Amino acid sequence: MCHECRATATVCLLLLAAAVPAARLAAADRPERPAPPFAAWGGVNAFTAEGSAVDHGWARENERMIWGDTQTVTTARFRFELKRSGVPGQSATWQVVDCDAHGTVNYFSRGGTPWRKSDHWWKATFEGPTRREGNLTMDLGTGKWTLITSSFMEKPYRVVGHHHREEYQKVDDWPLDFEQTHAPGLFIRGILPAGTKPGVLAGTAFNEDLIRGNPDRGSRRTYRAVMWPSYRDVECVVEIDRYAKWLPRAVVGAPGIPGSRLLVRATLKAKDGDPKAAPRAARFRFELADTSREPGIAMNHPRFGDDGAAVPKADPVPDLRLNLFGSDGELSDQAQKAAVRPVRNADGWDAAWVAVDAYDFGGWSHLHVVCELADGRQVVGVLKLPTGPTADIPLPKRSYGSKIADAWRAKYKLGTNDAEDGDDRPIGDQNRGDGFSNYEEYRGFVVNGQHVRTAPMKKDLFVRNRMGPAARRGLALFESLTDLDVHPTIRESEMTATRVVNPNRSTASPRSTKESQHGLVLVYLPGGGASYIDVPDNVLWRPKNVVAVRVLRSLARGGAGSSAPFLADDQNQLDSTIAHELSHSIGARHHGEIDTGKVAWVRFEATVAGRTTAWFEERPVRRVRGRNQYSPAPGARIRIFTSPTTEVSPDVPGPYAQPQMVWVGVYGGQHSGSDACVMRYDCSEAYVLPGRPRDRFVSPGEPTGMGMCRAAAGAGINDPAAKPPRYATATKGDCVHQFAVRDDAPDRGAAPGIK
Repeated sequence: MCHECRATATVCLLLLAAAVPAARLAAADRPERPAPPFAAWGGVNAFTAEGSAVDHGWARENERMIWGDTQTVTTARFRFELKRSGVPGQSATWQVVDCDAHGTVNYFSRGGTPWRKSDHWWKATFEGPTRREGNLTMDLGTGKWTLITSSFMEKPYRVVGHHHREEYQKVDDWPLDFEQTHAPGLFIRGILPAGTKPGVLAGTAFNEDLIRGNPDRGSRRTYRAVMWPSYRDVECVVEIDRYAKWLPRAVVGAPGIPGSRLLVRATLKAKDGDPKAAPRAARFRFELADTSREPGIAMNHPRFGDDGAAVPKADPVPDLRLNLFGSDGELSDQAQKAAVRPVRNADGWDAAWVAVDAYDFGGWSHLHVVCELADGRQVVGVLKLPTGPTADIPLPKRSYGSKIADAWRAKYKLGTNDAEDGDDRPIGDQNRGDGFSNYEEYRGFVVNGQHVRTAPMKKDLFVRNRMGPAARRGLALFESLTDLDVHPTIRESEMTATRVVNPNRSTASPRSTKESQHGLVLVYLPGGGASYIDVPDNVLWRPKNVVAVRVLRSLARGGAGSSAPFLADDQNQLDSTIAHELSHSIGARHHGEIDTGKVAWVRFEATVAGRTTAWFEERPVRRVRGRNQYSPAPGARIRIFTSPTTEVSPDVPGPYAQPQMVWVGVYGGQHSGSDACVMRYDCSEAYVLPGRPRDRFVSPGEPTGMGMCRAAAGAGINDPAAKPPRYATATKGDCVHQFAVRDDAPDRGAAPGIK
């Protein structure tokens, strides 16, 4: 190095040496930057975490020429660890590690047009590690945090199902079997309340997306997560008596009294098992989170206004509430929070207890327990279950994504889609469901003052019986023939004036349809010519459209208000009529609609050139002021036979000397098909045989049907083997496959070539 270079380097070193002390002095003069408000959270090295996710998508159509119902529900539960990465500054990040997920996938799509039908489904269960993705980030200045986990399993899982499609005479039918890795990952944002110390971190997220605002097409996603610091020396153990079997209940007529109760105990324990080594508890906190507020206590009780229009959007008080149950503590926030001072139990551990009281038959919540230690730490309470420990304790015990108790779901082997309406008994017209979601059947109804949880695999129909005792046997016959669960003792106060049976729904109520479901009203018809259902023209025969089922009072001669005995035929006629009209209310039709119907047989005679000629005419009849009158215009000339070979002579008319009002049946008309079916008419007094259009054969008597046919083929007096069959094969028939109970059930008439 030259002399000049050495001199320059020496000057630079001297200047640098002089600058360092000056910089230190300047830094010392500046005040230290204050720690962020939530800096203590950055000191947490790891969290233990669990979460749940439910993705629900749907698309429904119910138009004149097309119907469809598509639903997909994916549920998942996660357990994972969060490990801090990097050095916290203004923010902190914890990476997701060892995330295990298990869940279910359920998909179905059913639909059709007059030309085609389809029915597809698949389902799967998955369990195992997810991909190593995701993190928890927290702004230590504002307390805002975001949790993201992976949406994919590490390994693919198997999906099985079935594809079925019918179009004219072509049928496509094959099994489905494929693999996928998708799982509904978590995405939750939250913010810490001011002054919150490190402890339990919990959050939820809810997102509903309706396509173009249409409630029949959309998706809903619900996420939950609970995270808490991990401690090596201590744990808080939660125990709940009868947890696996407990169902929420209320008391009908006494809304302020709990119907069922759970006892919850929390105990602070040292992990090494030595009570002397355990730190002391300052207090225990119990909290109910996201508690339901369903209107009333059941789907129809109490009734909010005559027409149900006064149903509140939510109950003003929670459905589940904490009860100190003798503990030393305080309740707050409508009994959703309890702060309890600990006591030493017999084993030497600090412990506390509370009760959870139910005031609704369908109530739900999540229980969180935290033990605050004397040293300032917060230890989350964990309930140890066969499926693993949980700090986000669902009440009642239920699967993630469901608001229904596992004990009740397991009884009927239901999936986790609470909104499903999959009743398939009876099969009827192949429309599944009865208008009540699984949750609504679980929450139940009050019938005749008693609570009933209905069976979700069998269709229910509620009937307000205003006919009284005379209708009981007919209602029982209807139930046995249709295989429905009929509820005929529901009171006036248990059904709205507009006959809605499930009015008590909130926006959180899992429902299968946007429509409410209606019941039926069975009433006497004081006078008239026939019983009937009061329903507008050109609408589907569904409970919502049936104003009333009207049965002629004259049929109940020994019924309500009378001590006169019923003859067997009288009773059968009334019972069959009740079953017949109620079956109309759920879609069943007559065996045909082409009978000649009520006519008048009138004898005439004329004398021409000293010769008298007599004949019979058949004239149409119309009802005027409650009475039948026949047309004064000439009618068709007919011959009357009392047997296939015995003709009544108009010259010696006997009982036919005076006009006779008679019902005339024809092949394929209302009297056709099986004579044992209640949907077949039994009022015909004469019939017409093919090839003899002018001849009328007097019926020797019509049997009253007390069954329900499964085919259109004639049976009994209409059997093809009869000589001759009186009314032959039905035009419609197969009545057991015409029932549709659900109010929004579409018309599923068979497509051409498809039965």
